[in-house]
Amino acid sequence: MSCGGNLFGPSSQFIKTNGGDLIATEGASTKEKMILSDLRIPYKQIIKGRVVLKAGQSNYPLNHLGLGDNATFLSLKVNYDPKSKFEFDNYIQWNYFDDFSKMYPVSNLLVLSGNSTNRIKQIYLSNPNPNYSVSIDAMIAVIDDNTSIFTDTVNQTGLSFNNLKYTDIKTHIVNESIVIYSNDLIPVPICYITIEDLKKATITKNSKIITISDISVGSIYLDFVDSENAKQGFSILQYVKNTPNAIIQELNPVADNTDPIIRFKNLVYLDGSPTYSQPYDTTMATTFSATMSFGIYASGSNISKDILVSNLIDDIVDNRDNISLNGNSILIYDGINERENIVAPGTYSIHFNIIDLAENSVDSNKNIQLYII
Repeated sequence: MSCGGNLFGPSSQFIKTNGGDLIATEGASTKEKMILSDLRIPYKQIIKGRVVLKAGQSNYPLNHLGLGDNATFLSLKVNYDPKSKFEFDNYIQWNYFDDFSKMYPVSNLLVLSGNSTNRIKQIYLSNPNPNYSVSIDAMIAVIDDNTSIFTDTVNQTGLSFNNLKYTDIKTHIVNESIVIYSNDLIPVPICYITIEDLKKATITKNSKIITISDISVGSIYLDFVDSENAKQGFSILQYVKNTPNAIIQELNPVADNTDPIIRFKNLVYLDGSPTYSQPYDTTMATTFSATMSFGIYASGSNISKDILVSNLIDDIVDNRDNISLNGNSILIYDGINERENIVAPGTYSIHFNIIDLAENSVDSNKNIQLYII
């Protein structure tokens, strides 16, 4: 029995390129060959570049190096840090933009090709190595001058994810990305969205569906189990979009069920309640009072909603959202009839039309009894 050699074969066994072909060598001998020198891949646009993935970086959108969504050839050569010695660390992962549930490994080389009717979808790259960065040389080509958005044949108009709850939305990397998990017994990540994309996006809600539009991978449709979950999901997405260093899972509570609070200016008083000192806010009572002179506050022939807002309300305090004030923030009633402005002295009731992104509103019973003299 010989004890020499390598259990897995001679160490000089390699697959490499030679004269435009792929060859498998064993020492100085060529064992197998795949002829590629006769291969011709047409192109009209081409770009080459280098991407560096930081240690542990996930879900980097390759974006075809800015060439567009119509690539017909893609090759990636992966270069590892010389100090990364362990084979189990030396690989990267990639996935198509419309399926984050399937991750594919690459060690040294990835080549994808398509044609004018079957193009290469956008891909994301991840470096699982927690200690070393990896550099990737990329060459990408397009067979023609097509610059249209890639057609998602699975979802037609964009990516859609169904049966979601607001608790399925998490921060993935702070200030870099969020992740949406499936609503399964064992949740798996189904969508990653960069914070940069989220900041550029238009986010809208219609009943239980949230649409995130105009991002690098096209529109994303989030279909929640009910409208209440959609309200909270909408609030969370807007919070992350507008809040640096946001960590969704550290919100306590994650759901926003707190009504906005109105803080009044000193013109507003509270009858028979010496316990409180000005300024007052809507947590202190249901009915407040204010007196204004028509001759002093009227502009032209009326006191408008904007004038009332600027003289009665100081600001809005909300636990999560920034809420702006304008004339639409209040409702004016003279008895039972709603008015657009005040045109004469009398007694009026001012109610509030103030709502946050989770659709929490100021109690409709809260009001100011306004005496115009």
